Amino acid sequence: CFSHSSIEHEPDIALSQIERYLQARPWMDVLIPVSDPAARLLSTFRARFEGRVRLALPSRETVDLCADKTASFALCERIGVPIAPRRTVPDREALIGAVAEVGRPCVIKPVDSSNALFG
Repeated sequence: CFSHSSIEHEPDIALSQIERYLQARPWMDVLIPVSDPAARLLSTFRARFEGRVRLALPSRETVDLCADKTASFALCERIGVPIAPRRTVPDREALIGAVAEVGRPCVIKPVDSSNALFG
């Protein structure tokens, strides 16, 4: 099992730890990020990994779009992909009203998947 420093708080340290991990394991040929922050970090610094390991992730622009729910839903609407009813709310009180309006079952997620709900 591999762990690294917080990508959100210490991205440079985490990136160096990932590079050292890969250097010690030259047989590894694919790196698969398992979180949005990791995907953002690795897609930003993709050039540092070229020739050493393949990154199983799309471009930085696509990673950002997928992590941003508002932008993802807007894209779906523009190209005609059906999506479930949704609401964006500023706080917990508005959330209660939105759940009543949308109905149940209801999935609650932050707008940006790398952030927590309401701070």
